[in-house]
Amino acid sequence: RPLLQIGYEPLPAYRGKTLFGKETLFYPNVFRYLKYVYNIDGVMGLYRGFGCTLLSKLVCWYTTTQVDQLLGPVEVIVPNDETKPRWNVCVKKTLREVRCQSWGILLSHPFQVMAIRCMGQFIGRENVYSSINIIQNFQEIYNKQGIGGFFVGLIPRWLLEITTIIISNVLIHMLKTQLPTQSEMLPLYEYFAAFVAQTVTYPLSVVTTIMTVNRSGLRAGMLPISPIYANWQDAYKQLSKTEQLKRGSSFFNRVAIGTFGLPAPGTPIPNA
Repeated sequence: RPLLQIGYEPLPAYRGKTLFGKETLFYPNVFRYLKYVYNIDGVMGLYRGFGCTLLSKLVCWYTTTQVDQLLGPVEVIVPNDETKPRWNVCVKKTLREVRCQSWGILLSHPFQVMAIRCMGQFIGRENVYSSINIIQNFQEIYNKQGIGGFFVGLIPRWLLEITTIIISNVLIHMLKTQLPTQSEMLPLYEYFAAFVAQTVTYPLSVVTTIMTVNRSGLRAGMLPISPIYANWQDAYKQLSKTEQLKRGSSFFNRVAIGTFGLPAPGTPIPNA
């Protein structure tokens, strides 16, 4: 997905029709994309950055768990009222998750940066970052960008994670209070809330990936693959103007939105 979010589309777009019969351009589905990567780098190419990704998730999980334990048990309010106490519990639970997750994001972000750059260097055929040699990655980032290089893209990622928590918890609370609350319905509520939250916050995921490789020295963060952005707000604004904030959100029926990366006018485009 990071390659898709960066905007790397090595396979040509083709003509096709949407479910409503409208003719448009599509990018090949994710399986053809993976096949392309496999043909160039083999199996290892499909697992670029896996070690750093795993380490990032482990550090985030461990930190979040430890902070949660340090904060102690959540104070539970006896629901005398049918609405206000329940809402207070929702707010306290959300604030608790935000505090725990914030520490997890902060401490795991350097490994997230390494993971995305490991994947992104496929574009320029570089071998600067390693999926397993963390020391090498630390040295590369520090030499190129200093301490700040370990935290590029941190703010949009933090906004992404925190906004997802807030939207999910609020939606689940509303569904529980406004609709039947049978135990078998709770997983459905949670799935629906997570889907809505991830859909709303997805543009921040794209911006996080873009800013992680931008100005990194990798070709993935340079023209013509990617413009140079002043900051994450500038990236968000420019990607919004070119309709690129949904890059990589779909693995199938990948409609080519906007103009970035599309064939020049007059270029022959094959049909599906």
